[in-house]
Amino acid sequence: MDYIEKISGQYDGSILLHAPYKGKKDGNIPEELYSILCISNGILETMCLSDTEEPIVIGWIVYPHDMILEQTAFYTENYGIKGTIFSDDGAGCPYIIKNDRSITSFNGIDDEEYKIADTLSDFFQ
Repeated sequence: MDYIEKISGQYDGSILLHAPYKGKKDGNIPEELYSILCISNGILETMCLSDTEEPIVIGWIVYPHDMILEQTAFYTENYGIKGTIFSDDGAGCPYIIKNDRSITSFNGIDDEEYKIADTLSDFFQ
């Protein structure tokens, strides 16, 4: 599965890749997410300013390795979330890969989790 190609297509190529993650493999990060990090340790969404055509960063599409671990620990400790936090919707609702590989979003205001995709591949359609 070429997740980078899917992500690039979903964002019309307006992404910024980073150097691959070279650290120790963490057993808490699902394999499909780890495969993305081994190509780019985090992926940012970008857009071009209309007057200069200079790209600017909008936000994370996929968090870098350390941020995944930090956000997962935070939401596990403070909200009892089970799964791996890998991004958010830009408004503070994290996206989570569950143990069954489904993707959910957590709304902290409502204290509710909603399923939004069956797999990470479906999420990046």
